[in-house]
Amino acid sequence: YLDTPDAAVAKKIAAAIRESSGGLKAVRALGLYIAGRGLAQVSMNLVDYRVTSPAAVLEEIRRRAADLGVSIVDSEFVGLVPRDAMVKSAAEALRVRGWRDDMVVEARIEKACPVPGGPS
Repeated sequence: YLDTPDAAVAKKIAAAIRESSGGLKAVRALGLYIAGRGLAQVSMNLVDYRVTSPAAVLEEIRRRAADLGVSIVDSEFVGLVPRDAMVKSAAEALRVRGWRDDMVVEARIEKACPVPGGPS
């Protein structure tokens, strides 16, 4: 969500970030006005978070919004999110040097103690 009700701003940002317009790989986006919030929104589908992370998309939207004199109010997820997408985004946003997935406590526990019939 952007701090403006102007859907044209969201549409401009969406056009710039979506892959089909030459933007970020694996991103589909559109801009719209959300009447219930009174704000414009850049709505998107991340086709493959391993190609473009949620953090990378948010940063690009933030940068483009700032160029247009607006900022991000907040964001939301609709549906389920892979844990790996959130962990990688957090590490990316925090600029963790030398990040490895096995640095997550739960990943180590799951590797050491796999649940029968569960992911391994």
